[in-house]
Amino acid sequence: MIDPGDRWAKALNALGLADAEFLRASQFDSARRAYRVGQQVAKVVLLPDETTSGQRVNDPQGEFAVLKHCGGISGIPGAVAVRSVPDVSALVVTYVPGTPADEVSLPLRKWLVVSFRLSALLARLAARGVSHNDVTPRNILVTPALEVSLVDFDQARVGSRARAFANNFVGIRSGKFAQYSLVGLLRRPLRTRLPDSVVRAYRRIARRTVATEPPFPSHLPSAASNRAIMFHQAWRIATTSDATSPGRRMAYYSLTVDGIYLPGERPWKPRWEQLRGATSLKGKRILELGCNMALFSSFAIEEESATRAMAVDADARILKAADLVTRACNARVELVRQDFDEQGWEDRLASFRPDLVTALSVVQWVTDKDRFLTFLGRFPELLYEGHDPVDIERARLLWAGFDRVELIGESERNRPLLRATRDLD
Repeated sequence: MIDPGDRWAKALNALGLADAEFLRASQFDSARRAYRVGQQVAKVVLLPDETTSGQRVNDPQGEFAVLKHCGGISGIPGAVAVRSVPDVSALVVTYVPGTPADEVSLPLRKWLVVSFRLSALLARLAARGVSHNDVTPRNILVTPALEVSLVDFDQARVGSRARAFANNFVGIRSGKFAQYSLVGLLRRPLRTRLPDSVVRAYRRIARRTVATEPPFPSHLPSAASNRAIMFHQAWRIATTSDATSPGRRMAYYSLTVDGIYLPGERPWKPRWEQLRGATSLKGKRILELGCNMALFSSFAIEEESATRAMAVDADARILKAADLVTRACNARVELVRQDFDEQGWEDRLASFRPDLVTALSVVQWVTDKDRFLTFLGRFPELLYEGHDPVDIERARLLWAGFDRVELIGESERNRPLLRATRDLD
């Protein structure tokens, strides 16, 4: 089997791009990469291994045609050429400067400036009848001077101006392909500043109008690892579970496994790095409450040498996904189905005798919060994510019996992450 690095080198040589500088790989498809050559960028596709072609409006030639139609609009890459050799295709465009918005941390004032300039750019596109349909942070480039560009037009369409304005700013769902709009882009920053009741109401409306689900890879490359295959199966099950957002075909976490991007609501890797840095996991027995796909337990055993884990969730289907994840990680995890609003579960879970308990975004959804917090207070160490301000959440954990509560940081949803410890009698 040819090494993937060799395959890419051969593809670039065949295209006449041997000196190209690697920029980034697609999050969604390991057979798609971007390279820079001077003041040009080539989007290269290994056609036999591509997994998302059926989820894209445009092939390279179609994207080239849309960009030609956008010619002269500042902040949009210029169309240069389409190059093709057997099994490889590349769209070459002019280079536009900037860092993807999902890699930039901006204060609210600067974020509003970027949003205003992006709105003006989307309006210029709509005036040409162009719907971008993929207005996501990874496709928005921002410079230190807050100049804004928009790239990746493989989901774009050319049509009426009215339709283009609706798609660019609101993202009305239409036909097979989703539209990712300015409203969808602003959703997360606004959501972190709104009450959960308002967020839930928005979600009910969004399922019927605004597309928010990223494309799920329908099949995997023939060279996909067994680990990636098992994770892919787990994610497929998770998209049909109600453990995330009922009515939405989306997993709770997003993760890249051996080059395969598995989409979800929340990126797992930065969350994992934050949690694993909060305390030593080596040799510990872990009780993961509200476990979803049991990623914390599995990664703690696989990467940090935790000895054993029990992962608990109320949803039977998500536990089937968790079973695949734990086996893919060769992790010794006992999976337990339990609704925390039922009676008589505390002693059963406590008999596992954990050294560390996790309750990440769980208490919010439990009816009897005092009872649940009292249970948490029975153990020596807790990793906890709350929905309320940090002072309120800290007071809850002190009330539960913990002696020390420290702030680890904030999640990407601006929720407090806390580590609580107590001295056992």
